[in-house]
Amino acid sequence: MSNRSLLVMALLVSPMILAATKVEAVSPRKLRCVSATARHSVRACSLHDHSHNILPGIVYSRRGGGCVRTFSNGMTQVWRPATSHIEYRKICSPDRFRTVTRFRTVFRCGVPSRRSYQQRIRIPGRARRVSHRVHVPGAWVLQKPGCGLPDVGPFH
Repeated sequence: MSNRSLLVMALLVSPMILAATKVEAVSPRKLRCVSATARHSVRACSLHDHSHNILPGIVYSRRGGGCVRTFSNGMTQVWRPATSHIEYRKICSPDRFRTVTRFRTVFRCGVPSRRSYQQRIRIPGRARRVSHRVHVPGAWVLQKPGCGLPDVGPFH
């Protein structure tokens, strides 16, 4: 490109760049919305290896040695910490083969004689149970009502 075409492009593009970087005045309503979203913060829990997202309408507390979060609609969740459990899986070894010598009786002119021959037999592989540890991540679990009735809140 020539210098002249580069200069023309720069003159055409520069007002668009300036317009894009121009700072607009923010109305008080937008400012209030920004501050509401800016209230979101994350705080690590000292009890278990997880964090609390501090949001409007969620209250965190400790009850019975565990973390509990209560929503503004009354729903309560309990933090189940990360654990591990043992699972078993079946491992089958491959089949093996072995050559064995067998004998058969052959009659020649009425006289029996034993003849040997080779035969390949299959030995099935053995299946064994192997245990391995599986990590279960921690999660928020819905707390069940105290009396066991569905759709009944904790205060009934």
